[in-house]
Amino acid sequence: MKRPFKKRAQAGYTLIEILIAIGIFSALGLSAYTALNALSRASAAAEQQSLMLAQLQQTIARLDADVRAVVGRPNFDAAPNAAVSDFSGQATSFGAVRSGWANPLGQPRAQLQRFQWQFQGGTLQRLYWPTLYPTMRSEVQVESLAIDLEGWSIRYLSPSMGWQTRWPSAPGEAWPQAIEFTLDHTHYGEIRRLIVLN
Repeated sequence: MKRPFKKRAQAGYTLIEILIAIGIFSALGLSAYTALNALSRASAAAEQQSLMLAQLQQTIARLDADVRAVVGRPNFDAAPNAAVSDFSGQATSFGAVRSGWANPLGQPRAQLQRFQWQFQGGTLQRLYWPTLYPTMRSEVQVESLAIDLEGWSIRYLSPSMGWQTRWPSAPGEAWPQAIEFTLDHTHYGEIRRLIVLN
């Protein structure tokens, strides 16, 4: 006697199970995307901060190098071996003559360079001239430093009158004993730099 044939139930997933699985995988994918996006933003912010700090350090290093290389030019109208200071400054700018102007191409020019730092239109600039004694034909070179400054001020230490906001502060003074720079940085706040000259 043959037994009646029973239809085997087909194994599979119900619609509810599939929807639950899709929901779980969607939540996991969203969590992974959120984490990767946050990591990418943090990496970009860290890179931006690193670039900003490097630009600030480079600017301060160049400023230090200029000030520490300031020299007095020979004064041919005065006594032998006498030197005259070209240093002059205001509350937001100063200029002088420095030594050690590199000349890798061997151009016919002096090793001394006339330069000026100034804060103008919200931008810190370094100016220099191709000749030591600028003329009407001397084209000034202007370099804008890429740092975020809201302000910049300078003070000059006079041995007889203390801190001043312009130089020379009295007749006969060659250059100050020290210079103090205050940089009001957008992200790092107020930064003070004191450089002693003599």
